[in-house]
Amino acid sequence: MEKVLLVNEIVKEKGALLFMQLIPESGETMSEFCQRLSQLLSSYDRQLVKVTCFGDLASQLAFELELTSRFGSEFPLTWIEGETCSDSFMNGIQVWAFKGQLEYFQAKGDAKGCSFEDEQGSYLFMGDLLSAPAQTPEDGYAELLLQVNSLLNEKGFAFTDIVRTWYYLDDILSWYDAFNRVRTRFFKQYGVFEKLVPASTGVSGKNKRATAVTMELLAFRPRVETVDLKQVQSPLQNEAGEYGSSFSRAIRIGTEAYQWMTISGTASILPSGETANSGDVQKQIAHSFEVIGQMVKNEGYSFNDITRATAYLKDHSSYELLQLFLCENPDYQVPLVVTQNTICRDDLLFEVEMDLVK
Repeated sequence: MEKVLLVNEIVKEKGALLFMQLIPESGETMSEFCQRLSQLLSSYDRQLVKVTCFGDLASQLAFELELTSRFGSEFPLTWIEGETCSDSFMNGIQVWAFKGQLEYFQAKGDAKGCSFEDEQGSYLFMGDLLSAPAQTPEDGYAELLLQVNSLLNEKGFAFTDIVRTWYYLDDILSWYDAFNRVRTRFFKQYGVFEKLVPASTGVSGKNKRATAVTMELLAFRPRVETVDLKQVQSPLQNEAGEYGSSFSRAIRIGTEAYQWMTISGTASILPSGETANSGDVQKQIAHSFEVIGQMVKNEGYSFNDITRATAYLKDHSSYELLQLFLCENPDYQVPLVVTQNTICRDDLLFEVEMDLVK
């Protein structure tokens, strides 16, 4: 089989924002990888807003030390556990950077945040948000949401300003239903359903503290009336809320400077909410890409507009089947960070998510 070489570098500049995705090159050391990131940031004169890392926890401490020795430790840095799908030390990183004034802040535990403004709106990232240990997973998650709400309020945002969340749940299959109940209850309490339901991803993933939940989020508050902030529906899937999972398929922020869209984790699910192609990873990969590809097309984007994209495989051995699909379907040869993480249902074998900007 001819292998598809994953694009090891995406760099897109839109106004003061810089979007990056980096994958280690074959044989590239951790130090060389961080040097490549440093040179890119220097050439674009940007400061780090957030870094999200995918890879085995065994590499986490060494990589964070290498990264913070070059860039300091103020920015949000989240490490998502997932078996590496290559011979590299990690699967890849996804980065936002900004040219202008940033405010970094520390939250409870190791969680950190970064806020900034451009002419269009105010932004806030929070990363490495971990639930507390020694609690039931759902209680820890509920406490985490209360913590998030307080932090947002302190920084002049409301919970309803959240446009995107990422959740990585230890032992996801044992308590995903309870996770959804807690999230839905919180959304009702804080009026999320009356405003905008965030896009979201929820897959498995351990964190360095061995707690039940790792969370990242992006909040956005428009500063001008011309900003178009909306939920995007999928033409091939119904809203997840119809089968008990409280997230939107995608969120789009349209400004005079750029059109940014974030697409939730997308798996092989029918409009009814049932799993399609159960047990067949090749068909699930094809179906997931068909769904996400139609959303991209309908909103006037192309895969050339991708700023980051993550593929989650339940089984590491499916990596070659994903490569085969990309080889046979050039229209879907998207730049991917590929990682092994369990999906939210036992019969789901693949999930893909992405951000795009034009």
